[in-house]
Amino acid sequence: MINERVLRTRRRRFGPLAPGVQPSEFFTSLWSRLERLRRSVEAHDLAVMTGCGAVLFLSLLFYGFWIPLTPGRLARPTSNLIKDLGLWQFVMDLDFPVAQTSGMVAAVVIVATLITFVAYACAVGVAVLRKPSPKSRQIVVWGAILFAFISVWLLPNFNTDVFNYIMRGRMAAVHDSNPYYHAADEFPDDPLHPYASHRYTSMPGAKFPGWMHINSFLASVAGDDPAQVLLVYRLGLLAFHLANMGLLALILLKLSPGGVWAGIVVYAWNPIVFLNGVSKTDTVMVFYLLVAVWLLTRGRKSLPVIAMGLSVAVKLVTAPLVLVYFMQDLSLRRWRQLAVSGILLVGTIALIYLPFWEGTEILSQHWLAMGKSGSSASGGLLAELLPVVFIGLVLWVGLTLDGSIGRLLEGWVYVMLFFSLLMTRIGMAWYLMTFIALVALVQRRHMLVLMGFIAFSSFMFNVWYSTFSGSFSVDELFSAPQLLVYSGLPVLVVLAILIRGRLSRWHAARPQLEAGAESLPANPVSFSGKRQNGARSIEQENHPKSTKQRNDGHMLRIVTYHRVAEPESDTLLDPKIISATPGVFEQHMRFLSQSYDVVAMADVVAAIEEGAKLPRRALLITFDDAYCDFQDNAWPVLKQYRLPATVFVPTAYPDQNHRMFWWDRVYAAVMQTQLETYVAPALGVLSIASSEEKAHSVRRLQNYIKGLSHSDAVTFVDKLVAELSGPTTLRKTVLSWDELRALAAQGVTFGPHTQTHPIMTQLSHDEVRAEVVGSYQDLQRELGEVLPIFCYPNGGHDDDVVRILREEGFSAAFTTRDGHNDLGSVDPLRLTRTNVTRKSTLPVLRLRLQPWFAYIDKVRHRERVPVTHR
Repeated sequence: MINERVLRTRRRRFGPLAPGVQPSEFFTSLWSRLERLRRSVEAHDLAVMTGCGAVLFLSLLFYGFWIPLTPGRLARPTSNLIKDLGLWQFVMDLDFPVAQTSGMVAAVVIVATLITFVAYACAVGVAVLRKPSPKSRQIVVWGAILFAFISVWLLPNFNTDVFNYIMRGRMAAVHDSNPYYHAADEFPDDPLHPYASHRYTSMPGAKFPGWMHINSFLASVAGDDPAQVLLVYRLGLLAFHLANMGLLALILLKLSPGGVWAGIVVYAWNPIVFLNGVSKTDTVMVFYLLVAVWLLTRGRKSLPVIAMGLSVAVKLVTAPLVLVYFMQDLSLRRWRQLAVSGILLVGTIALIYLPFWEGTEILSQHWLAMGKSGSSASGGLLAELLPVVFIGLVLWVGLTLDGSIGRLLEGWVYVMLFFSLLMTRIGMAWYLMTFIALVALVQRRHMLVLMGFIAFSSFMFNVWYSTFSGSFSVDELFSAPQLLVYSGLPVLVVLAILIRGRLSRWHAARPQLEAGAESLPANPVSFSGKRQNGARSIEQENHPKSTKQRNDGHMLRIVTYHRVAEPESDTLLDPKIISATPGVFEQHMRFLSQSYDVVAMADVVAAIEEGAKLPRRALLITFDDAYCDFQDNAWPVLKQYRLPATVFVPTAYPDQNHRMFWWDRVYAAVMQTQLETYVAPALGVLSIASSEEKAHSVRRLQNYIKGLSHSDAVTFVDKLVAELSGPTTLRKTVLSWDELRALAAQGVTFGPHTQTHPIMTQLSHDEVRAEVVGSYQDLQRELGEVLPIFCYPNGGHDDDVVRILREEGFSAAFTTRDGHNDLGSVDPLRLTRTNVTRKSTLPVLRLRLQPWFAYIDKVRHRERVPVTHR
């Protein structure tokens, strides 16, 4: 029998369905179909990648050879160059069936663009969600190279901006004239002059000097034949484009080895990139930026700033990213590095400008160019406010970074997301190349989806405006304001992501009610001795109160602490783990006792398993890792205010004084070493001479170790400690079993936190099960009865880990994701908590516990691609 309360809840949330269709049947069928489609795509990754590559190859031919033959493109002066190269003339002589009316061309463009980006999306999906097979990897690499080489030979009227570059370069290299102080129209007899856009030839000015140096070199070796010059420029930009692919691979090999192939697909298979990569200066700008990131992964501190300066000297698009980098150093108080970086940046820009300097006119040109870059907002107050908001975003992102490369790249992605949506002119698709490259490095799923739709929108507008102009015109692509259209698709994507997340949670939390109460055993027990999560006896299922007492609409707030201590109390333990000093902790507990109904863990388990009511302002207090200072500093305060608490114990540590947590071992080894530098295998040279440098290196090492498998992490830490001559005698940091038993007798609840505190997503399924069951049985053996609860170390969990906990009968599991919990809808094995840190002063904690702050937590949380089990 299907639970009627569940049916009513589904109808209330999702609305009425068609007559005769049960909600459970509808959602189960929908989810099953989506899962079958996903598994089918994953199982045939080679076929899918080959098919997507073929579609994108045909799209390249369509946009590079068919679109230039439409009447609007043939009206351009550059179409006269088609006869100058045998391949181009051959294409012209093929007599393609090209539509001659603007309406027909418009229809073909819309359909082709949709097909192109669907193929791109499928390729990205397969590359990101499933590790490509060796043959698929060959398709990825050779496909990217093929796209790049074919784009060199596109018809000359495909893109005309390159002729503006060429003309400026020839002024400097051939005519010995400074393009920043003279106009191209002063050289009307130049063979390239007829093909440049006369919107720009009548006035002095050129691209920024970072590009002009390269431009002058290409112009000096290209000759005077227009077709030959065009090919030389395209080949030159091709070299940068291929270098970008190589740099992406090198960076990802350091940061995320499993994401190399996905990164190449995201960047090099993107239609914007492979169509504009050999004709836009953005390719050079991205090259210098990737060089900077690569240098950062090598542990360099000064050289990345020089590369960033070169990137900005090509195009100002990356200037906000450089500001973010400097604000990060400011936030971390790296005064010396900040000063050195500033000097290097100014020096680099000065050296780039020096060969073209004849007066301040060049600076005024480029200052005005910043204002002419355009915005998606057409004008008015919004257009004036957007730069202010953007600068505020840049400053905020920079000040919230922690010094790690991963967080820096994520911050850059969010800055470029804002820039791409609101700070560039609609249709200037090549401006997205920096955004695409950064997304290829970060590979967050929600950002991949957003990037895809933004790229689609911009690409569509770009093709539309470049194809239909003059006498060959067509109605506007959309009658609505362009900003609304351009930003509307990403907004719809965000809504779709939220809806999909809602469906995923519904499916994950569905307590098998559709199977009927009759199919559930009265008291199911797993081999580890715990009741199966969500299972009820037939008496409970039929009891009238049990269908009413589910906590629909009731929020459970959970606060979590790690250590309560003074930062100077122990020089061997990482002070970053301290959640509050004893004084601040006392303020927190006094406030919680006065403002909230602090409940025990048993009450929460009863609410989850039996539908028992919780108080309206229910709050649960938890502690992770069972540090010794819980007994010394936290428990006396909790007893004073009569507040229950739960402590999660990594059960391999009590009574094992030779064991310390790996992050504390890294901290102690780095802070106590006498060495001034250390060469980490994947991080390069780390400076550890000053206390500031040591603290920064500790964070980098810890962030890197979190990405390793558990066995590799243990080996890495052991080797690190030995090489740094760290402390050979370890000491007690975790409560002993006798102390845990004494606290349990006083009312403290204890729960399993694995045995050895590994990140669960870095383990095999068997290792996950052994850690989970082993820690639970350890607590049972030492303390007696234990509630079926669990806490994920470092918050690491995915669908497989959750499934194992569900199979082992756990009722509740706690993540490190910030947020509040609606017990009527949340998956009890993915409970969120408010993580307290030393920044959580009493006013901050008050704010974070407000109901509306849960929505801010959802925005703050950044989804990460799950790590596959080894």
